[in-house]
Amino acid sequence: MAFLSPKQIVDEMYIKKHSTVIDIGAGSGAYIFEVCRVVGHGGKIVAVDIDAEKLKMVQSTAKTGGYVVDTMLANIESGIVLPDYSADYVIFANTLHQIDNSKREYVMSEVSRILAPRGHMLFVEWKQESMLGPKKELLISEEEIENIFKKNNLKVTRELDAGDYHYAYILEKE
Repeated sequence: MAFLSPKQIVDEMYIKKHSTVIDIGAGSGAYIFEVCRVVGHGGKIVAVDIDAEKLKMVQSTAKTGGYVVDTMLANIESGIVLPDYSADYVIFANTLHQIDNSKREYVMSEVSRILAPRGHMLFVEWKQESMLGPKKELLISEEEIENIFKKNNLKVTRELDAGDYHYAYILEKE
């Protein structure tokens, strides 16, 4: 039973120092803290989430580590209020299954919109056959997500080992 390792996944993203990284659906910040380690103090890191308490926790923990993390309280189903091409890297992990089915393509179009040309996106989601995680009816098949990627001009460049319960891809704009 291998679980997802945010440290390993972030290391496999090959994030460059001083980059701008936006974590959409950041939650309690598992990826953010690994990104802080890689990006260093010269980069910009933004945590976006619908839960204000989780964002406060992210800021507090980042501050304790000597990092600055900007936070944005947002319901991404209504859009992401960030400029086009504002992110060198986007992290979109364990979030799409929480989005209403009718809004998944729109949300992915917003994520794609903020990704800079030559930027990279990390996409992580629960496997349908996982014995853990969300209810099965919320989960998204790899085939379904690949169709959403294509509609938003996102190309899978690498598949990552995300453990027994998740699948993960690195994407870029076509």
